Amino acid sequence: MSVTSIEVNIQPTHKCSFCGKTNVEVAGVSICQKCVFQCVDIVFKYAEKTNSPTY
Repeated sequence: MSVTSIEVNIQPTHKCSFCGKTNVEVAGVSICQKCVFQCVDIVFKYAEKTNSPTY
């Protein structure tokens, strides 16, 4: 029985809107995990200073 090797050529198709990493670097999403965490920190820091929702 022979084993067939499949070579996958993954090309970057889009980048994180925040830091510019390609989809290959950030698991196919448009925003990388590091930037998501940074955004969460910013939102929570701002939310502590106001009771008004932001839109």
